[in-house]
Amino acid sequence: MKNSAVEQSHHSSKIAFGIEGAALILAFVFAYTAIAKVYDWNATKLAMYNQVIPDWSKDLLLYGIPMMEVVVALMLLIPRWRYRGFLVSLMLMLVFTGYVAWVWFGWLIVTGK
Repeated sequence: MKNSAVEQSHHSSKIAFGIEGAALILAFVFAYTAIAKVYDWNATKLAMYNQVIPDWSKDLLLYGIPMMEVVVALMLLIPRWRYRGFLVSLMLMLVFTGYVAWVWFGWLIVTGK
């Protein structure tokens, strides 16, 4: 019986360690991308204005994406907010992946021009 409790405790520590590691890696990735966008603001702005998205959304995304990335990084670093941080990061990555697939396959979005 003792071995089972010890094994379960060891298993729980591995899971906690994995969750902590995943949170740190994701937080680093989101923080890095936000800092990179702000650091090279002109290139970020040029890249955003060359996207196939409606013109009205470009400025909103230009400022909103780096802010959201910082918020998600902070959420992942705060244990109380970590679960929500994982959910928001999943949502952001799915949206980004969907957008890349959209562009890659040549589907067009009406830009309102």
